[in-house]
Parts: sequence; structure tokens; C-alpha cells
Amino acid sequence: MKKPLVLASLLLCAACTAPHLDAPPLTLPPEMNVVPGAGLSFTVEPRTAAPGTAVTLILRNGLPRPVSYNLCSSAVEQRQAGGWTAIPSDGVCTLELRGLQPGQEVRYPRTLPATLAPGEYRFRTGVELQPNRAGLEQIYSGTFIVRR
Repeated sequence: MKKPLVLASLLLCAACTAPHLDAPPLTLPPEMNVVPGAGLSFTVEPRTAAPGTAVTLILRNGLPRPVSYNLCSSAVEQRQAGGWTAIPSDGVCTLELRGLQPGQEVRYPRTLPATLAPGEYRFRTGVELQPNRAGLEQIYSGTFIVRR
């Protein structure tokens, strides 16, 4: 029980302290293809939103095994000068991981910060493959546009 809590705490701390993140290519195991309809997919609806409005994070598990997740701790990032910059958040989340079984999806509503500038954004979150895979893997949502 303490191991997932410690891992989630580390993920949350890393998300809060990293001012600029250049997103490396996904280095997930082959079975975690982040492709809609196969593997693990992470998307945002709608694809265009205004600052301060709600979006929905959607995590779909097309893998043959469960994954653990906590979408509350997902960080929003903005594309800037060819890289991705984390947007600070004052949100508070419980540090627990939930399970997502093969073939299931979960939807999580998030309100975008009212101070977001127009531009291209995405969310970053951590997932843990079950069983026998310790540690969180970072995955990134598809991009969405913020317009006033």
C-alpha cells in the first residue's frame, strides 16, 4: 500500500517542480502502443476549449492486462518554442492509484486554468502496468487548442 502512495507522491512532486519539459519520444513497452483503439490511449475532449472551461480526460485500456492510474494528478503542458512547458497548478489530489481493467475506459473532468493563454496544449499523466511492473510510465494526451 505504501509503494503506490510513494510513487504517486514522487510523480506529483516532479510535476510541480519541473518548469520546462522537452517531451522525449514515448519509450513505452511494445504492448503499450498509444494508438486509439489499441493499446493504451489518453485523449482530451473537446479538442478546442476556452480558458476556465471544463475538458474531459479519457484513458482507455486496450491492453491485455490492468493498469493503475490517477488522472487527478495529470499535468497540463503548453507547446512553446518547439518544446513543452508545464503549467503550474494549485490543484490538490489524493495520492492513490486506481485500477483500469482491460477493455475499460475512465473519464475524468478537469477545469482548465482561467489564465491559460491561447495555444496548443496536452496533458501528461503516469500509469503503472499490472502485474509485476513497478514504476510509473509517463504518457501524453493528444493535443488540444485553447482559444478565447
